[in-house]
Amino acid sequence: MLFRSKGLILLVGPRDSGKSLSLLSMLSNINHPDRKVATIEDPVEYLIKGANQLQVNHKTNLTFSSGLKALDKHDNDVIMVSEIRDSETASLVFHYASHGKLLLSTIYANHIYSGIDKLNDAGINQTLMAHTLNLITSQRVVRRLCTNCRESFEPNVANLRLLNNIFELNNPTKMKFIHKIETEFTSQIILGGKLATSKDLSTTEGRLKRLWRAHEGGCDNCLHTGYKGRVGLFEVMTIPPAIEKLIMSLASPKVLLAKASAEGTVSIINDGLVKTLQGQTSINEIFRLSQDHF
Repeated sequence: MLFRSKGLILLVGPRDSGKSLSLLSMLSNINHPDRKVATIEDPVEYLIKGANQLQVNHKTNLTFSSGLKALDKHDNDVIMVSEIRDSETASLVFHYASHGKLLLSTIYANHIYSGIDKLNDAGINQTLMAHTLNLITSQRVVRRLCTNCRESFEPNVANLRLLNNIFELNNPTKMKFIHKIETEFTSQIILGGKLATSKDLSTTEGRLKRLWRAHEGGCDNCLHTGYKGRVGLFEVMTIPPAIEKLIMSLASPKVLLAKASAEGTVSIINDGLVKTLQGQTSINEIFRLSQDHF
């Protein structure tokens, strides 16, 4: 999606969910001499080599909307707007994204579907929204287990009861689905595309075999916390024709969620579970996330 010539890539999440860092990663990936990149930010958090970066300044009336209008005159290929905060900015973002420019931006919302609702509230035409969005993603940040002292364990009855309440792993279809995406993720991320074997996985098609947790008291590497660094959890929804039709018809979040899942979208919570199974984070972090945000 980053190498398309036009359209909008929209990141959704609450504050401190890592959206700015994700935008930086995306821009770094496509920031080549043959593409003219510009940003309008409040504030400029990271310097991007070769990019024209503007910072919002309300004293001089340099707002997101006025900055966007100025940047449009400089024939940029890619424009990053650090946040859509008002109807005028939303309208300009969709206008430029539908007229030959690639736009990257964020919106403050808890999940993808509330992000779409916010765009509706901002007055964005549903047909324009459906045809202009290339991709919309929601994200969170959780603590990463220390790889030096983390430990695996076999879940007990109490652990499984909690997991079943959130993930419905006692449903055979859901258990097969989690096993499938764990196999795919493990092959892509940990084993470099090689087929994952049973010893690499924490699940089978029928049950959950293993979880990971922080070692009590940690170690010197993690300053005795059991955690070191952060890991992102993501929910990424592309906009195939079936999703376009639902956006244009103002479908409810429940209907959009069902269709997105059928089209291959993995929810943040399921992404968190898989990263727990891989030993990247702990199930306690996912429980906390589910209680705080969903």
